[in-house]
Order: sequence, then C-alpha cells, then structure tokens
Amino acid sequence: MATDIIVEPYFGYQLGKLTTGDSSDSQDVSGMGLGARFVYFSHGIYGGLDIHHSSLNVSGGGDLNQKQNQIGITGGFSFAIIPIRAWMTYVPSDSLKEEGGNKYTGNGVKLAVGFDPVPLLSFNVEFKTSTYDEKDDLPINDKRKVSSIFFNIGLLFGTDL
Repeated sequence: MATDIIVEPYFGYQLGKLTTGDSSDSQDVSGMGLGARFVYFSHGIYGGLDIHHSSLNVSGGGDLNQKQNQIGITGGFSFAIIPIRAWMTYVPSDSLKEEGGNKYTGNGVKLAVGFDPVPLLSFNVEFKTSTYDEKDDLPINDKRKVSSIFFNIGLLFGTDL
C-alpha cells in the first residue's frame, strides 16, 4: 500500500439543535460549511488536522446568525475492499460567535463516514457535538451545546511519498 499526504477540501450543509444549560428547549441550527482535512495516510490508517468554518442561522426565539470555527485532530481508517472510510475528530478549539455579539468557546467531537465512489470524490456524513463553556473568555454556568449533522462533499488530492 502507498503512503500519501492527502488534502481534502470539503463543503456542505449542516443542520441540528442548539441547547443552553440543562434546558429541554432547543433552537434549530442550519447553514453552509466548508473546510479542509490535511492527513498522512498509510496502510489504510490516517491521521491529521481538520479545519472547519460554518455560517449558521439559529431560529426560534428570534433568528440569529452565528459563525462556527473549529480546528481538530482527526484519525480514521479506510476499508481495503470497499470505498468506505470512517474517522473521528477531537476539536480542542471550537468557537461560536454571534453576529455583532458574544463569542462562545469550548470543544467538540465529530464522528464521520465517507463513501468514495470514484477517485478524487467523497460523500461524507459527520455527526458533530460541540460544547461551549466560556463566553467572551469567562466561564459560564449555562453551557451551550450544538448537536448537528453535516452532509458534505470532499475532493481528495494526494501525493505519494
């Protein structure tokens, strides 16, 4: 098997829920996202960096636009026989900034699967959970949580080492 450096720019649509504190009330979240994964791939296993940005609309109780930025460490594997891969990303740097307002920071996790039917193209589904425990760099009691699904298309570019 080859050893590769792979760059995967991706774009897609995210939808989910935003909750605050222990409240059962939630607001709908949706919007477009884009990003890139930079990974080292060898013998079906890979690891690297995932950078992501989404422009989200939070509806319910007044619409509000927010920007989500994430930098994560990703690792996964690819099946040898079928064109499917799976990965997990830990996001130690996760921020949610309200339009003209507060900035929430925290961390998150992504679990994902991708289907690569032809070379250079990948259809991906990511299950994302982000927890924000700081507001404008100060700890908060009512943590915010965004749970979402991100459907995206990636373009796989690689270089053999």
